[in-house]
Amino acid sequence: MILSLFVVGVCASPRGAAASEKDESEALIREGLALRRKGDDAGALERFNKAVVIRRSGRVLAQIALAEQALGRWVEAESNLKEALSRSDDVWILKNRPLLETSLGDISAHLGELEVSGNVVGADVQIDGIRRGSLPLTGPLRVVVGSVTLEVRAVDYYPLVRVVTVTSGGRAREVMNLVPSKAPVVASEPHASAQVEVKRGTAVLAESKAEPERGPAWQRPVAIASFGAAVALLAYGGYATYQRETLVEDNRGRCTKAASSMEDPVCEGVRSDLAGYATKQLIGFAGAAAFATAGGVVLWLAPSTSSSADLSNTRIFMRTTF
Repeated sequence: MILSLFVVGVCASPRGAAASEKDESEALIREGLALRRKGDDAGALERFNKAVVIRRSGRVLAQIALAEQALGRWVEAESNLKEALSRSDDVWILKNRPLLETSLGDISAHLGELEVSGNVVGADVQIDGIRRGSLPLTGPLRVVVGSVTLEVRAVDYYPLVRVVTVTSGGRAREVMNLVPSKAPVVASEPHASAQVEVKRGTAVLAESKAEPERGPAWQRPVAIASFGAAVALLAYGGYATYQRETLVEDNRGRCTKAASSMEDPVCEGVRSDLAGYATKQLIGFAGAAAFATAGGVVLWLAPSTSSSADLSNTRIFMRTTF
C-alpha cells in the first residue's frame, strides 16, 4: 500500500508542478494585461518577464513582444515575436496569428540591418552603447532605423566609433579596422632602434637623437617676401604695358612722325606719357627679375632640412584620425 502511494505520488508530482507553474505564469500574464490597459507598459513588461522565467510559452513571448513594441524596443520585440510565432503547436498563437503577424510587420518596418566586419577577432561590437556581439559576427545585426552609433573595442587597440545611417529594410555595411595602441620595438642595428607609437592625428616623423641642420630663422621669411615683391612688380610692369599700348592705339591716327604732329600740344603730352609708361615698365619687369633672383638665391643657400637627419635613430609617430 505504501509502495503504491509512493508510485502514484511520483507520477502525479510532475503534473502537479507543471500545473502550478502554468497557473503562476497565467496569473502574472493577467496582471500584466491589467497594467497595459491602464497604460503602464513598463510595469506590464516586468510582469511578463517574470512569467516567461516560470514558463516560456508562446503566449507570454507574444505579450512581451507587444509590450516592447509599445515601448519602442523594436529589436527585442521582433526577436520575441518571431520566437512566439514559431510555436506552431500553441493554441493561443494559432488563434491570434493574423494579429501577431500584422504587429510583426509594423515592428520590422522600424528596423534595418548593419553588417560589421573588422581586422581583430574577438573585438566587442556595440550599438548605441549596448554590446551586440564580437567579431567576426555570425550575420548582420538588426538595428533601429535612423542614425546609430557603432563602436568596436579590443584590448591593446584604439576604439573605433562611427555614426551609421540605417534605412527601413535596408542594409548598411561597415569595415572596422582597429589600430594597435602598442607596437613592437624594431631594431635595425645593435646600437640603433626605432619605436612606433600610435596616436590620433597625422603621421609625423621626428628624430630621437640627431636633429637635422636648419637654416637661420630669417631665411624663409626673406625668401617669401622677395617672391611676393617680384609678383607685385611684375603686375606693376604689366599694367604699365597695358596703359602704354592703350595710349598708342588711341592716338595712332593723330600723332605720327610728321613735322605737323611734332608741334601738336596733345602729341607732346602723349609722348611724355609714353616715356613715363616705358620707365614704369622697366622698373616693374627689372625689379621683378631682381627680387625673384634674390629669393631663389636665399633658398638655395639655406641648408637642407633632411640631409643630416640620422634615420637609424628615428621615432615614427603613426597617428590615425577617426
